[in-house]
Amino acid sequence: MLAHLEKYNEDKNGKIVEHPEIAFSPDGIDEMNRNMKELNGGKHHHPIIKVRTFELKGNKFSVGQTGNKQNKFVEAAKGTNLFFAIYSDIDGVWSYDTIPLNLVIERQKQGLIPVPETKGDSKIFTIFSPNDLVYLPLELEIA
Repeated sequence: MLAHLEKYNEDKNGKIVEHPEIAFSPDGIDEMNRNMKELNGGKHHHPIIKVRTFELKGNKFSVGQTGNKQNKFVEAAKGTNLFFAIYSDIDGVWSYDTIPLNLVIERQKQGLIPVPETKGDSKIFTIFSPNDLVYLPLELEIA
Protein backbone atom coordinates (compact mmCIF):
# COMPACT_ATOMS: atom_id res chain seq x y z
CA MET A 1 0.00 0.00 0.00
CA LEU A 2 2.88 2.36 0.72
CA ALA A 3 4.34 1.69 -2.74
CA HIS A 4 0.94 2.49 -4.26
CA LEU A 5 0.67 5.71 -2.22
CA GLU A 6 4.14 6.80 -3.41
CA LYS A 7 2.83 6.89 -6.99
CA TYR A 8 0.48 9.70 -5.96
CA ASN A 9 3.06 11.80 -4.13
CA GLU A 10 3.64 15.30 -5.46
CA ASP A 11 6.83 17.33 -5.07
CA LYS A 12 6.07 20.98 -4.26
CA ASN A 13 9.19 23.10 -3.80
CA GLY A 14 11.17 20.21 -2.34
CA LYS A 15 8.35 19.15 -0.02
CA ILE A 16 6.51 15.88 -0.69
CA VAL A 17 2.72 16.13 -0.55
CA GLU A 18 0.78 12.85 -0.32
CA HIS A 19 -2.66 12.43 -1.91
CA PRO A 20 -4.32 9.45 -0.18
CA GLU A 21 -7.76 10.75 -1.22
CA ILE A 22 -6.80 9.97 -4.84
CA ALA A 23 -4.68 6.86 -4.20
CA PHE A 24 -7.41 5.16 -2.16
CA SER A 25 -10.45 6.36 -4.07
CA PRO A 26 -12.46 3.58 -5.80
CA ASP A 27 -10.50 4.13 -9.04
CA GLY A 28 -7.19 4.21 -7.14
CA ILE A 29 -7.98 0.92 -5.37
CA ASP A 30 -8.88 -0.68 -8.72
CA GLU A 31 -5.53 0.42 -10.16
CA MET A 32 -3.72 -0.89 -7.06
CA ASN A 33 -5.40 -4.30 -7.46
CA ARG A 34 -4.45 -4.45 -11.18
CA ASN A 35 -0.79 -3.80 -10.28
CA MET A 36 -0.78 -5.76 -7.00
CA LYS A 37 1.98 -8.21 -7.94
CA GLU A 38 4.30 -5.40 -9.07
CA LEU A 39 3.59 -3.31 -5.97
CA ASN A 40 4.08 -6.31 -3.64
CA GLY A 41 7.58 -7.20 -4.86
CA GLY A 42 6.38 -9.94 -7.24
CA LYS A 43 4.38 -11.78 -4.58
CA HIS A 44 0.70 -12.67 -5.01
CA HIS A 45 -1.81 -10.90 -2.75
CA HIS A 46 -5.58 -11.07 -2.52
CA PRO A 47 -7.41 -8.02 -3.91
CA ILE A 48 -8.02 -5.20 -1.45
CA ILE A 49 -11.67 -4.13 -1.26
CA LYS A 50 -11.53 -1.03 0.92
CA VAL A 51 -8.98 1.01 2.80
CA ARG A 52 -9.46 2.77 6.13
CA THR A 53 -8.09 6.30 5.99
CA PHE A 54 -7.41 8.79 8.75
CA GLU A 55 -8.70 12.34 8.52
CA LEU A 56 -7.12 15.16 10.54
CA LYS A 57 -9.38 17.23 12.75
CA GLY A 58 -8.50 20.40 10.83
CA ASN A 59 -11.29 22.99 11.01
CA LYS A 60 -13.80 20.65 12.63
CA PHE A 61 -15.30 21.46 16.00
CA SER A 62 -17.49 19.58 18.43
CA VAL A 63 -21.26 20.00 18.34
CA GLY A 64 -21.68 20.22 22.11
CA GLN A 65 -20.17 19.49 25.49
CA THR A 66 -22.51 16.98 27.13
CA GLY A 67 -23.14 13.33 26.41
CA ASN A 68 -22.12 11.99 23.03
CA LYS A 69 -22.19 15.45 21.42
CA GLN A 70 -18.63 16.15 22.53
CA ASN A 71 -17.46 13.30 20.26
CA LYS A 72 -19.40 14.48 17.21
CA PHE A 73 -17.68 16.97 14.95
CA VAL A 74 -18.95 19.18 12.15
CA GLU A 75 -17.32 21.26 9.47
CA ALA A 76 -18.69 23.80 7.03
CA ALA A 77 -18.02 23.17 3.35
CA LYS A 78 -14.94 24.97 2.13
CA GLY A 79 -15.73 28.35 0.63
CA THR A 80 -19.07 28.55 2.40
CA ASN A 81 -19.74 32.00 3.80
CA LEU A 82 -22.44 31.35 6.37
CA PHE A 83 -22.64 34.87 7.73
CA PHE A 84 -21.30 38.07 6.25
CA ALA A 85 -21.08 41.31 8.23
CA ILE A 86 -20.54 44.89 7.11
CA TYR A 87 -19.07 47.23 9.70
CA SER A 88 -18.98 51.03 9.60
CA ASP A 89 -16.64 53.26 11.61
CA ILE A 90 -17.22 56.84 12.81
CA ASP A 91 -16.05 58.29 9.48
CA GLY A 92 -18.43 56.05 7.52
CA VAL A 93 -15.67 53.78 6.16
CA TRP A 94 -16.95 50.25 5.65
CA SER A 95 -15.11 47.01 6.41
CA TYR A 96 -16.27 43.47 5.72
CA ASP A 97 -15.94 40.15 7.50
CA THR A 98 -17.10 36.57 7.00
CA ILE A 99 -17.92 34.72 10.20
CA PRO A 100 -16.92 31.03 10.57
CA LEU A 101 -19.53 28.45 11.53
CA ASN A 102 -17.97 27.56 14.89
CA LEU A 103 -18.03 31.21 16.01
CA VAL A 104 -21.68 31.60 14.93
CA ILE A 105 -22.72 28.46 16.84
CA GLU A 106 -20.79 29.45 19.96
CA ARG A 107 -22.33 32.94 19.97
CA GLN A 108 -25.86 31.54 19.48
CA LYS A 109 -25.34 29.11 22.40
CA GLN A 110 -24.54 32.16 24.56
CA GLY A 111 -27.73 33.91 23.41
CA LEU A 112 -25.84 36.53 21.37
CA ILE A 113 -26.40 37.59 17.76
CA PRO A 114 -24.41 35.39 15.34
CA VAL A 115 -21.92 38.13 14.43
CA PRO A 116 -19.68 40.19 16.76
CA GLU A 117 -21.19 43.67 17.21
CA THR A 118 -17.85 45.46 16.82
CA LYS A 119 -14.69 44.99 14.82
CA GLY A 120 -11.98 47.26 16.15
CA ASP A 121 -13.47 50.79 16.20
CA SER A 122 -16.25 49.86 13.76
CA LYS A 123 -19.80 48.96 14.74
CA ILE A 124 -22.00 46.52 12.88
CA PHE A 125 -23.91 48.00 9.98
CA THR A 126 -25.70 44.94 8.64
CA ILE A 127 -25.59 41.13 8.68
CA PHE A 128 -26.28 38.78 5.80
CA SER A 129 -27.12 35.17 6.51
CA PRO A 130 -27.84 32.20 4.23
CA ASN A 131 -30.78 32.71 1.83
CA ASP A 132 -30.93 36.47 2.40
CA LEU A 133 -32.09 38.31 -0.69
CA VAL A 134 -29.91 41.25 -1.72
CA TYR A 135 -31.30 43.75 -4.22
CA LEU A 136 -28.93 46.12 -6.01
CA PRO A 137 -30.80 48.73 -8.06
CA LEU A 138 -29.60 49.84 -11.48
CA GLU A 139 -28.33 53.40 -11.90
CA LEU A 140 -31.60 54.29 -13.67
CA GLU A 141 -33.64 53.17 -10.64
CA ILE A 142 -31.68 55.27 -8.13
CA ALA A 143 -32.93 58.63 -9.48
